[in-house]
Amino acid sequence: MAKRAKLAHPFGVLPSDNATTAAPLPASSFGQFSLLPHEIILELFCHLDAQSLARLAQCSRALYVFSHTVDLWKNLVIRKFRQGFTYFVSWKDTYAYNTNPSYRTAMVPIAVQGLYSDVIFNPWLMATYPIADEWLDHNNMPVVNGAISPSEFRRRFEQPNKPCKLTHLASSWQAIALWPTQLAKLCGDAKLEAFDEYLGGVQLTMRQYLHYAAQTMDPRPLYIFEPLFVEKLASLATHWAVPDVFDQDLMAVLGSDRPDFRWLLAGPARTGTNFHVDPNFTAAWNTVVYGRKKWIMFPPDVLPPNLELNGSQVEQAESVVEWFVSSYDSIHEPGSYWHDHVQECVCEPGETVYIPAGWWHLVLNLETTVAVTQNYVSEINLPACLQFLHSGQPPYMNHAGPESLENDFREALEGSKHASLVPARPSSLWSSMTVNGPSTTTSGFSFGFG
Repeated sequence: MAKRAKLAHPFGVLPSDNATTAAPLPASSFGQFSLLPHEIILELFCHLDAQSLARLAQCSRALYVFSHTVDLWKNLVIRKFRQGFTYFVSWKDTYAYNTNPSYRTAMVPIAVQGLYSDVIFNPWLMATYPIADEWLDHNNMPVVNGAISPSEFRRRFEQPNKPCKLTHLASSWQAIALWPTQLAKLCGDAKLEAFDEYLGGVQLTMRQYLHYAAQTMDPRPLYIFEPLFVEKLASLATHWAVPDVFDQDLMAVLGSDRPDFRWLLAGPARTGTNFHVDPNFTAAWNTVVYGRKKWIMFPPDVLPPNLELNGSQVEQAESVVEWFVSSYDSIHEPGSYWHDHVQECVCEPGETVYIPAGWWHLVLNLETTVAVTQNYVSEINLPACLQFLHSGQPPYMNHAGPESLENDFREALEGSKHASLVPARPSSLWSSMTVNGPSTTTSGFSFGFG
């Protein structure tokens, strides 16, 4: 586990298991809220406006701290300034600065003694937790150095449905040379989607976003995930190109009716995506333009550690860093079930990762990172894609696009040069159940068919 510097929470909060070391604040400091769990208190405070939070902060020491919780003010900024804002020191200061541009003096937190709260302390702990060297030591994913033909790539990786890292696919991209220093200028005033998984999205220019990314200490930073970057940033179109090995992109037959399939990604250190499988049984490629990404993948029939499936819901750690802190070591324990199945790598600038259809994957940005990614369907994963669109199985995989997507896709393929690739429609219940799902145990048994 990573070693942490002995930092103190800026508001003096300590974890609940420290409550035996010093007297806690009296219940009266919470007023009537003392009857409620801390999670519920914050849930209630999410419905307050800025003025009400500011007044509440003056009522007691406990309410002072709770009223300054990062997500409360982040939520207020996102709701009020959805068309853009300039980040200033903290989310509360950002709200004040964008409401009143003459605001210049940032808030200085007051440390409170005797407040023990995991709900307040743990997000701060994850925001300040160092990225551990041991998280980066394991790199067992196959690597392709140099050229590889589309046919060889399909034979070695697409057909067996195995991930890999390819080091030279983007060597000719202008983006590799230009974006690290000129991206904000090149993007100009175009507004891009920056998301918080729980609080929603906001429109920011790349300049505004990079200004925020350079300062933030969020436990869960905003992350640019822009599906329309080609349309919004036409000047960047010549700076990158789809690598030849991914040239067969059958969903292109849908034209403008195609669901979102390519994204510009940008995020500071500690951003990324929790474990998920890509929608519609698509495969994907992801190329780092600058920065670095840590990738962890598991096959479709292996559920990653500390994930629970609840129908269509995947229950897991709130942030990528939290998963690493709580679960990463379990992969490499002696005799670990996951150790024999995990695929890991660190992706450097100009390198590309191939994510096979159905594979679980988690991504952690190790520094401010910009990447281009695209999901696609080739003749290899076309049958599984159509089967998923027909059956909706497995339920934890997202169906992206309209309910009619299966019919739309089939009809477009049948009217194209790819008609011979289209498999017959499923004709029975049995044929709609032939999609492997992950084991929910660590025995290696998978309740699935195929």
